[in-house]
Amino acid sequence: VTTISPEWLTARQRELAAEKSQQTVHHYLKFLRFILNQAVKNGRLATSPFVRFTLRQPIANREVFLNDGQIARLIAALGPDWGSAAEFAVLTGLRWREQFGLRKDQVDLERGIVVLPTTKAGRPQRRMLNARAVEIVRERIRTAPGPYVWGSGEAVDYSNWHHRVW
Repeated sequence: VTTISPEWLTARQRELAAEKSQQTVHHYLKFLRFILNQAVKNGRLATSPFVRFTLRQPIANREVFLNDGQIARLIAALGPDWGSAAEFAVLTGLRWREQFGLRKDQVDLERGIVVLPTTKAGRPQRRMLNARAVEIVRERIRTAPGPYVWGSGEAVDYSNWHHRVW
């Protein structure tokens, strides 16, 4: 344990990265850090080499795709109001703020287009809607009070929705 240095940790990290995923390497090193911190706590080691070694959080760049059955179960579990929102999200690929900040005047049902005035890219975008997405948004516009497609008079607040619905 006393021979482990930040340089040794860097070398092991590179070796492991050649055969393991970034996430797995991170978990291995977290466990080693825990053991070395226990050794310091118990007086068996003066300081942990992790004091001079930066353990960076791996980038989670995993994409997940739901199959048709999973999408159907999600829509059913959310119920009629929020299920239609989930289906619309699947059909359009809109981000949370884009969809739940969507105003009725941003939707052109005749042409099947949604106009997003500000996106993550910082510029306006247009999105084409398929027939099912037009049907969903038409029903929402007909029944939703206020200027927003989803929500009751104001844009849906993520934190509130997450705790109340999700």
